[in-house]
Amino acid sequence: MEILLDEMCRYCNNYFNPRNNPNADRDYPESFFELAERIERFIDAVGERNNVTAARVGSGSESYDIEYAAWQKTFARELSIWKRARFI
Repeated sequence: MEILLDEMCRYCNNYFNPRNNPNADRDYPESFFELAERIERFIDAVGERNNVTAARVGSGSESYDIEYAAWQKTFARELSIWKRARFI
């Protein structure tokens, strides 16, 4: 579950702490945990395929996320309430 929570936080750009720091302690709301449990059941039911492809050239390599994971598409509306703005 911890890996899924981290992926959900990364997707939403929300780490549930005052500085939005991925390395700091997180204070998840109960409803976020409930959503994580539902997503975990969804992943277990339908399986999840790898959505990352990688290429290696010489000593370097690059990875590309070629599509959103199925859970991100399926739960996009519910995840949207937890999203934080990303500033460049």
